Amino acid sequence: MKTADYCDYPPKITADVEVSEQRDGERLVHVVGSPAAGRYILLRATEYQVFLLLRKSLSPGALCDEFKRQSGARLPLATLTRFLARLDEAGILAGERLLRPVARDGQPDHYVRFKLFNPDPIFGRLVPRLRWVWTPGFVICTFPLCCFRC
Repeated sequence: MKTADYCDYPPKITADVEVSEQRDGERLVHVVGSPAAGRYILLRATEYQVFLLLRKSLSPGALCDEFKRQSGARLPLATLTRFLARLDEAGILAGERLLRPVARDGQPDHYVRFKLFNPDPIFGRLVPRLRWVWTPGFVICTFPLCCFRC
């Protein structure tokens, strides 16, 4: 019986990881995650460069040295350890994982939801009466009133 989660050593990326590129303003980021774990994280350029080095199955010390050789920048072992912990928490690193119980509706067990008020009936009655507010004529007539007040 499995009693704990652990990742392989040297750290490796699990086989089912998905990677996609996205624009975050002017920057290019990579969305990386494991469908089995259901978690995804954003990696910026430097983090993605370290992520790519993980495919070489290097020990953490060798990975820091290889990063310095490729980029010329120093990667402290403590920083790499925090990054690896973040990847492991997201289920991106290979290793044994305990299956977490999932509630029947897909929500985690610790999430409690109370239904206090449903606003749909009120909005359903208001929208037909206020539909004229979203017409082009209303916008054209109110624009001069708002912009050119005396």
